[in-house]
Amino acid sequence: MQSVPNLSVKEFAAAISRCRSELSPNFLKIADYIVANPDEVALSSMRGIASHLALDPSNFVRFAKFMSFSGYPELRAIFQTDLRQVRMEYSERARHLQKQGKQIKETGLLTDLRNANASNLDYVFEHNSPDILKQTALTLLDADRIFILGMRSCFPAAFSLHYICRMVRSDVTLSSGHGGTFADDIRGIGPNDVFVVIGTHPYTTMTVTAANYAATCGAKIITLTDSVLSPLAAHAHIVLTFDRKSPFPLIPGTTLPIMALVEALTTVMIVNGGEKALKAIRSSEEQLQEFSAYITGTSTPSETDKK
Repeated sequence: MQSVPNLSVKEFAAAISRCRSELSPNFLKIADYIVANPDEVALSSMRGIASHLALDPSNFVRFAKFMSFSGYPELRAIFQTDLRQVRMEYSERARHLQKQGKQIKETGLLTDLRNANASNLDYVFEHNSPDILKQTALTLLDADRIFILGMRSCFPAAFSLHYICRMVRSDVTLSSGHGGTFADDIRGIGPNDVFVVIGTHPYTTMTVTAANYAATCGAKIITLTDSVLSPLAAHAHIVLTFDRKSPFPLIPGTTLPIMALVEALTTVMIVNGGEKALKAIRSSEEQLQEFSAYITGTSTPSETDKK
């Protein structure tokens, strides 16, 4: 096919659409993956993607040349350029968002945001089947201990998972690193334990380090991440994925699909927890009642409670 100078990602996808009938089964498999996963193409090695697709890396070289690139690195470069333009600093994102706000009414921006998040939620339930969620839930229920880690924007999801798991069983640790005790939180983790790690691009160095450490200790790794090629998925026993598509650069990025995935997982966990889970939840409720954790009915805290 004829080369297109300074091809953009969008133009590359259009070129693939035009020549689909000319592609061999292997080339079609590569093309569909590249178009569907532009970030992975930019961030991952050719061999990593080839292994994921169960193809010989030489297929990628031939595919790139078929598409009139000098080789795979030149093809990959257009995705890296596109990613650099999207992965702006937060201050740049804010400036870009303000510029969009002047061009489009706020109602239009919010409609785009709603549609993007609807797509993100669809992705969660389309890419994480009931079977894999049940397998994950049973793995958590069967573990001797559960360790959970999610840093920065993923911390709310980690906290939510920890909160629900603690209602079902007591031996659950949230790795927070408070007071510089990050390493202490996962000390003693072993083969009968499960380490749940939550992370998204850009991946936090400490999160990757902790996942690798837990794997060397023999723990089962359950990863919730934005790509099967994520460094957090390297040693994973189970990988659950979410997407964070956005119509415009968000600050700092939507956490809705991550929370939805955690909610789906904890729901299936409770469903499969049996009487043991119900007993643990009742015990949690009774303890909270002892501490008057919640206001019930129309009563209000007494003056003594306020002091």
